Order: sequence, then C-alpha cells, then structure tokens
Amino acid sequence: MPPATAEMTERFRSFDWSTTSLGPLHLWPESLRLVLDVCFSSQFPIAVWWGPDLLQFYNDGYRPILGARKHPQAFGRAARETWPEIWTTIGPMVEQVMSKGEAVKGDDMELTLERNGYPELCYFTFSYSPIRDASGKVIGMFTAAVETTSRVLAERRQSFQMMAADRLRGISDPDEVIAVATELVANQLNVSRAYYAEIDDATQTFHIPPKWTVSKNLPDLPSVGKIEDYSPALLRTLRRGAPFVADDLESDVRTAPYASTYAELSIRSIITVPLIKAGVLRANFNVAHTGPRHWTAEDVATVTAIADHTWEAIERARAESALRTENENTKRAEAILRQIDRRKNEFLAMLAHELRNPLAPISAAADLLRLANLDEARIAQTSEVITRQVKHLTSLVDDLMDVSRVTRGLVKLTRQVVDAKRIVTDAIEQVSPLIETRRHQLVVHSTPDAAYIVGDYKRLVQVLTNLLHNAAKYTPEGGHIVLRMEVHDGQVAFVVADNGVGMERELVEHAFELFAQAERTPDRSAGGLGIGLALVKSLVELHQGSVSVASEGAGAGSTFTVTLPLVSKPRESLLSEHDAMPQLSGDSLRLMVVDDNVDAAYMLTMVLEAVGHQVSIEHSSHRALERARVERPDAFLLDIGLPDMDGNELARRLRHQDETADATLIAVTGYGQEHDRDVAKAAGFDHHFVKPINTADLVALLSALGDYKATEQAHVRHGTGGMTGL
Repeated sequence: MPPATAEMTERFRSFDWSTTSLGPLHLWPESLRLVLDVCFSSQFPIAVWWGPDLLQFYNDGYRPILGARKHPQAFGRAARETWPEIWTTIGPMVEQVMSKGEAVKGDDMELTLERNGYPELCYFTFSYSPIRDASGKVIGMFTAAVETTSRVLAERRQSFQMMAADRLRGISDPDEVIAVATELVANQLNVSRAYYAEIDDATQTFHIPPKWTVSKNLPDLPSVGKIEDYSPALLRTLRRGAPFVADDLESDVRTAPYASTYAELSIRSIITVPLIKAGVLRANFNVAHTGPRHWTAEDVATVTAIADHTWEAIERARAESALRTENENTKRAEAILRQIDRRKNEFLAMLAHELRNPLAPISAAADLLRLANLDEARIAQTSEVITRQVKHLTSLVDDLMDVSRVTRGLVKLTRQVVDAKRIVTDAIEQVSPLIETRRHQLVVHSTPDAAYIVGDYKRLVQVLTNLLHNAAKYTPEGGHIVLRMEVHDGQVAFVVADNGVGMERELVEHAFELFAQAERTPDRSAGGLGIGLALVKSLVELHQGSVSVASEGAGAGSTFTVTLPLVSKPRESLLSEHDAMPQLSGDSLRLMVVDDNVDAAYMLTMVLEAVGHQVSIEHSSHRALERARVERPDAFLLDIGLPDMDGNELARRLRHQDETADATLIAVTGYGQEHDRDVAKAAGFDHHFVKPINTADLVALLSALGDYKATEQAHVRHGTGGMTGL
C-alpha cells in the first residue's frame, strides 16, 4: 500500500471506499494496489483513473493541476464529473485508451480549465497509458502530466513582442502606430477592447481619439475626460508607475463606486499600464473586457511590453514626421520666396509697361500743345486724348488701391438685399462696349425663379463685370461667351464660360492669386496688372460666397463660377409703408391648403385670398389627394404632421399621380431641423416654411410663381417656347 508520508496518502487511508463501486480495500485487485503505490510514491504529477466510472486517484504533485475548485472533491469521484469543461477535448483520447488500449501523448496541449473559479487558459504535456489486468483487459488509465503554461505563455509573449516591435518599427504615422498596437494586443489577449490614452498630468485629464481604440461593437469611449471619474485609486496607481489591474470592477473595492461609469462603456475588467517619462505621467495603454476576467501575470507583462514598444514607436514616428515636416516647410518656403520674387519682378515690369502706355500719348499731346498755330479742332482732339489716357491711368491706380484695401480687410460693404438678375443686367451693360468692339457673341441664360442676395450691389456688379471683361479680353475676336444664372440648393450661381485662350493646369491652381497671369504675347494685347481675379475672389468671400475656375488647357476656353447664398425677398420690399399686403403681380394661382389645424388653415387661406389667389382647404390627406385629381391646383401648402397620412407621404403621392405631378409643393410645418428639410426635399417638396411662417416671404414666392405662370401662358399664346435669356 502507499507510504504514509503524503497528504494524499492520508486522504486515501481515511476515505470510506465502501461507499464507491470499488468496495472495501481488501476486495481491490492487486493491479490497482500496485499502480497506486507508484502514483503516491512519485514526485511527478500522476493521476490514476480506474474502472468503468474512471474513479480518480492522484498524488500531491497533481493537486495544483486540479486547483482549489476541484480538489479535494475530485478524489475518488468519476473523472468526467471533475473535467466537464474539457471533456469534449480529452474524452475521445480517454476513449482511445480505454477501448482500444492505445496510449495517447500530448505536447503543450491548450485547455481552458475552471479550476480556480474563472476560465483559465492552460497548457500541458501529458501521457495517457492503459492499465491492464492479468488477462490483458484494460481496466484503468495511468496519467502523467506536466503543466507548461508558464513556459508556453512566456515564449508566446516573447514571440509576440518581437512581432509587434517589427510591425511598429516600419510605421511612420503616430496614429497608425497606435491603431496597429491596439489591434495586435486585442487579438493576442482576445479582449473586447484595447485603447491608448494621452494624459495631461497637470489637469489629470485623458485624451482618446477614436482612431486610438479597437473595440468589437461596443460603445464609443469618451474623447476627453477626468481620470478620477474612473476611480481615484486608478490615478494614484498610475502615478506610482504601477499597472492597475481589476478582475471585476463591480466587486473590486477600488472601483465598485465607479462601476456604473465603466458599465456604460461595456467594461467589466481592465488592465491599465502607465507610461511615465521624466517623472511625468504621459499616457496609458489599456485592455478591457466586457465580463469579469482573471488577468494573469503574463497578461500584464504582455500589455506592459506592447505599451513600451508603442511609446518608442510613437516617439520615433513623431520625430521623423517633425523632421520631414521641417524639411518640407523649408523647401516650400524657399519655393514660395522664389515665386514671390519672380512675381514681384514680373509685376514691376507689367506696371512700368502699363503706365508707359498712357504716358506716351499724354507726353506727345503736351509737346503738341506747345506748338503754335493749333486750330480749335486739333486742340479739342488733343484734349480728348489726354482725358482718355488720364482716365486709363486713374483706372490702373484705382485697381491697385482697390485690391490693396480688399486684401487688407479695409473695404466696408454697403449691405442690402439685391436682385441677382439686376446684377446680371448691369454687368452686361458695363462690358457691352468691349464685347461689341471685339465682335463677341454673348449668350445669356437666366432662371425664372426669384433670386435675392444680401450684399454690396456695386461690388457684386464689379465681380461679374470683371469676369465678363476677363472673358472678353482673353477670347480672340469673334468668340463665344456664355453667362448663366442658376438657382439651386439655397444658392445662386453666376457662370461665365468662354472659348478663349484657356489656362494650363498650373495657372488654374494660381488663377486667383495676386499678379497671376498667363504668359503674355509680345504685343501685350491682353494688358492689365493681373489683379482682377484676386479682387474677385476677395469680394466674393466677403459676401460668404465662393469662386472657382475650370479649364481643359491652352486654347480650350475657361469657365468661372461664382456662388453666393440666397435670401428671402425682404419684408420691407413686399409691404407698403402702411404694412399693407402687396397686390398680386402675376396670374392668380389655384392653391390647396392641407392642415388638420382648422384655425391655422383658415387664417392662412384668408391671407392668400386677400392677395388674389384661389384657395381650397382640406384637413385630411386622403380627401386632399382625391380632390386634387379633380381641381389640379397650381401649388399645395401642406402641413407635415397630418394624422391620417403625414405630409411627406402626401407629397410623394401627389408627385406620383399625373394630375399633380408638376404642381409646386410647399411644406408649412413646425419641423425645422436640417434633417426635416432633407426628408421633405426627398419626398418631393420644392419649398420649406417653418411655423410661424413669414407671410411676406410666402406671398413673394407665390407672386413669383404667378409671374412665371403668366409669362409661360404668354409664350404659349404667341407660339414660342419657354423663357430664354433674361
């Protein structure tokens, strides 16, 4: 029998075996007695599984493999009851031993055991050998096992560290360094989240950009926050330079009061490793899991190692990036200085030439006036030359002063509501002499919709005049110029296109910079100082607009587009000095108001009828849809929050039925968010008014629709097509 020197021997002797299928000791077979002598005498971890039930015997060396949760309950009990969590893995091997009598061996086999109250990843090298009776029948199994978990995990950690260091070493972007590092450690430890945080130790705040975190369908982490909000113990631990490890944030006394804060982020267990440089807490590296988890020393060592590698890679990447940026900035600054010097010289040459051009005839005229016996006609002619050239000189000086004032922000705009069509008309009037002189064909297209801009009328005309003048100047005689005015998405666009000399890509990129001009011909026929487009850009931006240019290259013409924000026609332009409602300027419209609020519907109807429109009312979407097929209104004013069918769905149906497909749809609603406008537009609405509506703006819109209807009908009566030009 076993020697009486070990704990398991004592347990064996005190066990009441008569209660088991083996019965009293004196009835046991000799083969079992012999194998147990070997088991209890060995210094090697050994277990014996005996009989059909595989009752377990094991020595002191085997106890750590069982852990606190399985020992001593496992002694004398069936093996399958002890190892349910791994039986699907080891069961087939046990069957091979017991049924076929074949020994089984495993090297560093991975098993997840529940031996200490939590899932634990373990590795074992072991052998299962059959135990036979005198007849050769397999009656049990002899297990010799060595746990290799520490060695395997250490080797894997070292391998992981080398792989991670290699991966991070080749990355030049600090953000990518962090993204790769967090992904690597999340996969290595199979955690639900990994993230990197920079820390301002003075304010005890952290900063976590979204690209610095890896998570698997979990809530976003806060981008900034106070560390103490997640437990003062966390901050104290990190400042000491020690990792903060919590297996269960709810039961850990350090974090229990803050567990709900973590729970909102789906974090239940965590490792946080500090990065302290020069005595200052600079950052931390974190891995977290959605449930409780027992973090091993190897887990902490892995996170610590990746944190150090990440910091080193970030510092290297930032240093390299700073050096690259410095070199690039130096090269860019040198190139800009060379370009500025070249443009300065070109500008001075241009300015000298442009000033000499008018000075030459002025000088000649002065010499002529000194001569005697000039008749009145010759004197008058000479005076006209001087006057004309002085005006040209004045224009050059004014341009220089203008661009100087605008670029320095010294221009004060006289803001008022301006009719965009009037801007087009006046700009064409100013540039017409040049267009006629160069025998260009100017084609104008304008939208029928009303379009109003808040801005300085003279400056806006100046913008469009400069673009038209530019097109006329750089288009060979007899060329083609198109001016379009378009209204869409709350903006008005002025587009000037020509079939002139065009621009190379390099010039397109710098077209709106001061003194930028295409290469001049020896006769310098285009003239100018190269400041017109810079002035255009500055003035447009002062009006919260934008300007752009496109060209397919030399000889392919150019297209300039100015975009400015639209505004509603001002109330003061709609009402008389006694605030009377304006009279209908165009045709009376057939309107339908659909609103379940009876009072609101009738009050709006009274206003619309007062200015001359024919209005019908419905409070139900379905009845409005049926009635619309018969009456075919020109426009519908629809509430969105209708009870039986909302206004957006009603709009979609109106668009899909032939009788109302082309009607104007106007939303009159309390929903005024940007999302609400987008939804209404997608449903088919043309206009969107938020309650309480600006009645004057609505009347102005309907008046414009009436004007357009009247014009269309006039064209139909005279056999012409739709409106073209202005």
